[in-house]
Amino acid sequence: MNTIGDDVKRTAVAFIAIACSLVLAGCAKPKPTPEELISGPIQEMRNAIEEDISEPGRQGQMLAIVDELDGVLKDHATDLEAVSRDLSRLNVDYDVPREAFDGVVSGFALRAKARRQRILDLHFQMTGLTSPEEWKPISKHEVEALGAAGSYLTN
Repeated sequence: MNTIGDDVKRTAVAFIAIACSLVLAGCAKPKPTPEELISGPIQEMRNAIEEDISEPGRQGQMLAIVDELDGVLKDHATDLEAVSRDLSRLNVDYDVPREAFDGVVSGFALRAKARRQRILDLHFQMTGLTSPEEWKPISKHEVEALGAAGSYLTN
């Protein structure tokens, strides 16, 4: 048999559960964008270049290369996000033909191959402008930026 006390307890528990849900929802951070994930390591690359390369000419060349790398990585991450959305959209349609999937995947693969080649070109331009000692602090942040460009979907 329910008593008024039991009803009050149930109501209190329900209100506490709702309040906790609202607090947790308010604390949830929005998913960072690819730009946000890549920008940190790219800025660290810039900082390392400005700190470790004292010659203005080489420093300027390196910063320009990093700016281009930033754009290529952000393009890649944005493209990867779009492909993921396209594949998800196709996947819900039971009758979608295989060719539709193939088109999305092969288009991405072609664009990714071109970006991969450009990233390698930029990498070797940077190593060609630096000594091993200068490159060491920069390379750590390059690896972080490369990882951020492909891993943001799991964050």
